[in-house]
Amino acid sequence: MNRTDWLKRLNPILFLTLVAQAITGAGYFWLGGEILEEIHLFGGFLFVVIAGIHLSLNWT
Repeated sequence: MNRTDWLKRLNPILFLTLVAQAITGAGYFWLGGEILEEIHLFGGFLFVVIAGIHLSLNWT
């Protein structure tokens, strides 16, 4: 697979992790709860990894 194919697959995943971070962050802020905190924490790590891959694929 070339760089463009990787980005076509990676960008929607990056967007979904961003949306999940926003939802779990707002939910934890307003509702609290350990499960939302754990999901938000794991999602944050996942988002950073995917964003790093995205940046490295777009770096020229």
